[in-house]
Amino acid sequence: MNAKTIEKQDINYGITGYFDAQTVSALEEDFQTLVEDNKGRLILDLSGVDFIDSSGIGSIVFLYKRLKAQERDLVLSGVNGQPARLIQSLRVDKTIKTNFLKESNNNDS
Repeated sequence: MNAKTIEKQDINYGITGYFDAQTVSALEEDFQTLVEDNKGRLILDLSGVDFIDSSGIGSIVFLYKRLKAQERDLVLSGVNGQPARLIQSLRVDKTIKTNFLKESNNNDS
């Protein structure tokens, strides 16, 4: 009997701009594919996200639950600005591994 090893590679997926209800709707098919067609952990790059609302947070949590059901991990990467503040205030980072970008404080006048 021959057993074939399925390679578990990390998948990087980036989002830019606003992560709101309109974006969630546009990404629905992509997220479905990422959950169904891959075996590794999913790294969601949010470094280009300027704004996230409850719809964006909800889609992240839903994505996390679907991946966890497959014993896969979700990592939020490059989180900064308003998305970082909301993710921290909602304590999403306590459940989902989150890598924050350090914000520079350039207050030079």
